[in-house]
Amino acid sequence: MDNKWLIENKGASVVYKDSYIPRQEYEYLKKNDPSKLITSDDYKQQSFSRYALQDFLEQDFQWHYWLVVVFGFRPQKNEVDRTLYASHYKFDRWLLTNNKLTSIPVDVRSKWVCLPEYGSGEHLHYNCFLQLNVNPDIKTYESEWNAMRVAFKRIFNELEKGQEGDTTKRNIEFRLYERQRCDIAKVVSYSSKEMTQKYINEKGRDNFADMIMSWRDWDVKPLNGKSPKKIDKLPQIPPKESVLTKYMC
Repeated sequence: MDNKWLIENKGASVVYKDSYIPRQEYEYLKKNDPSKLITSDDYKQQSFSRYALQDFLEQDFQWHYWLVVVFGFRPQKNEVDRTLYASHYKFDRWLLTNNKLTSIPVDVRSKWVCLPEYGSGEHLHYNCFLQLNVNPDIKTYESEWNAMRVAFKRIFNELEKGQEGDTTKRNIEFRLYERQRCDIAKVVSYSSKEMTQKYINEKGRDNFADMIMSWRDWDVKPLNGKSPKKIDKLPQIPPKESVLTKYMC
């Protein structure tokens, strides 16, 4: 069964008293009675949507790295969006140079799925799952992971400084993990733990609305040697749809 229809049919009307819906219920209904996964019950539908997302990240979307990008205490949302958008672009631009390629077509550019998380201290960070369609040349880096770590360190150091004449102070930290070293189910569950109706009721925000899928939410174009390197030359981020019908297609 394609997970996308769960997201497309997320309901919203009746409050369910028990905020915890076990994943076993979702798995049972998906296999035996999928029509019941479409419901007007807020708590159930949010849980079913979260479990569909977990299925997608555990089985369908073959990511290679888990990148955690930390932005600090209550950063400006437009700054966060711009930083993630620019880091995706600059990472692929680095792959172009690193591999001495003449171009990277759209379907070969890396794909990112990024889930927001605030945590108890309201320090926004994004859990990004990266699918590489071009692997970096290891060269003298000893490993692919280290090559990417060094690349992201340079990228985020540049993005912290901002454009020329920009005096805004930024603090961007990151951590990078290889998929093969992760407990995939635990990582995905952890990264989506705030995507519940209980969290929405308590905090007043739905993290699904701020979830990012690079191929859907960003203006991803082919890259070549003439593609700009400076962040002030990057194209603007396209308007983001807030509805969930676009996800997991």
